[in-house]
Amino acid sequence: MANIDGRPVELAAFLGPIGLSHRNRDDDERRFQNPGKDRPIALPEGLRPLLFGIWTEDLGDELPEPVISVADVHRRVGRSTRFSVFTPLDTLREALSCGWAETRSETGERLICFRLEHLQEFLEVHCGVEGEQSSGLVSAIDRELISAGLTADEALAKLRRYRSLEDAASHLGLAAGVLHAIYEQSGRPFLLMRGIPRTSAAELVQSLSYLQRAADELGVESLSASRYDAFARNQQLTIEEWPRSSKLKRLHGGWSEACDAAGIDPPESASAARIPSQQCRIFLDRYVGSCLAEWEQPTRSHYLLWRSENGGPSIAQIERQLGPFDEQLVQALHRADAASA
Repeated sequence: MANIDGRPVELAAFLGPIGLSHRNRDDDERRFQNPGKDRPIALPEGLRPLLFGIWTEDLGDELPEPVISVADVHRRVGRSTRFSVFTPLDTLREALSCGWAETRSETGERLICFRLEHLQEFLEVHCGVEGEQSSGLVSAIDRELISAGLTADEALAKLRRYRSLEDAASHLGLAAGVLHAIYEQSGRPFLLMRGIPRTSAAELVQSLSYLQRAADELGVESLSASRYDAFARNQQLTIEEWPRSSKLKRLHGGWSEACDAAGIDPPESASAARIPSQQCRIFLDRYVGSCLAEWEQPTRSHYLLWRSENGGPSIAQIERQLGPFDEQLVQALHRADAASA
């Protein structure tokens, strides 16, 4: 039983623990499943069904707060075979850091992730009495907007300015889930940036110690990602304790950046000549253009993937020439808006 928009609503929640992907994509996604074969989801009459995955630990480490991933229960009603719901790891991390994150699967399914503390907010905004697009949804949004002294158009304009749910929510005094509901209802008229999970200073320092130790034991001053991984695989430690190069790249914005932070020379092929400021902007504009064409949220990790195929400056080079990478992405998005106006 839940109180939604001041009225009691009975819920039928189907839950599954979120764990590793187990399809050679553990660096990119997590999954949850139904209990097993011949145990289909059934919809009890008069109850509002919900399909939740709950993420409480990862690679043996307990999370500071559980994260909920909500999938479309109606797609899976009556299926007798076992099914899996895959959620991007970046989306789960963003929800853990920022409180709320949403994405679309490869099949177009909407996945909503949030910290457990936002469960009531999710129920009020997305589970109105008459269904997802009910008066409950509208009244919940209106109530939040009135409290903040804003109209929906004003909130949307601010979100467009900041391009980040977390930043806009902190400036407007609105919940991230409410902002995202307004964004979805308006037809997603512009591209948002994906939030960046915060990494503790201790985790950054610890990650570099493995890189430094590998270079010391190999007796080298320059170290490639592939050689580091080959060394790491031979250590008498579990994968949770000895990070692979993919994790170091994610934490530090690239392999060259990780090496630079650790005081180690990257391989010569990774050392690029200084790129002028204007060229950095040109590459950022090209990158944002590709994101707009595919409606893909720009992120640091996605930029690194794009750069591996298209060339361009490293994140460290962009920040040296232009300033913080995330701010430059926002400016590039604004330039794209102005060009298309």
